[in-house]
Amino acid sequence: MPRNCIYNDKVARSHDFLNHQQLNKARYNELMAMSQVSVNEIIRSSLIVGSEFKRIELNEKQFLIVLFDHYDREIAFHVTGTILDDVVLNEKPSVQLWIWKSIKPRHKAMIADLSEQILLEYLLERFNIIASDNHANLQGRNFWNEMASIVIDKALYAYRFKRGSRSIHEIVNHEELVTNRCNLWGEGPDFSNVLLVLTDDEIYIR
Repeated sequence: MPRNCIYNDKVARSHDFLNHQQLNKARYNELMAMSQVSVNEIIRSSLIVGSEFKRIELNEKQFLIVLFDHYDREIAFHVTGTILDDVVLNEKPSVQLWIWKSIKPRHKAMIADLSEQILLEYLLERFNIIASDNHANLQGRNFWNEMASIVIDKALYAYRFKRGSRSIHEIVNHEELVTNRCNLWGEGPDFSNVLLVLTDDEIYIR
């Protein structure tokens, strides 16, 4: 994945607008008008009063998982999932994720462990493979390194996967992540084809 995409327009278009209160509230109103399915059952941490966790299907290939804060009428947590057809394991497709989290103190305790719960419990059960976004900013890079470390600790599997060439490298320890010895992050447009892949099954490329 690209090492430095702090001002990348694709990052800005995907989720960074949610940092702006007016745009966040507009997105809240837009999504509240759409059909939703509750996924509150995947949350072990206590939700604050007036909040709900919902899944929204945008189309056959894309869905959202959103934590609505009805008290402030805004979004506290926003995940966009895109199903990828070119990475398949055990007849289940992979899902590529773009994740945004509120930094407000009011939301901090509630969303502290949400990413791990969503990725490693809810989504892995349904897709088997989770792929990172390919235009992460600095915050995103830290997030995906953290998720890979958790996966390694749980004796699951983390891989560097390059789309197109379909080359794959298993990341087996934390040192590979910290030192970037796995070459997961780098400069140049070619790194936009590099994804971090997390899975509960070993991957064999045929």
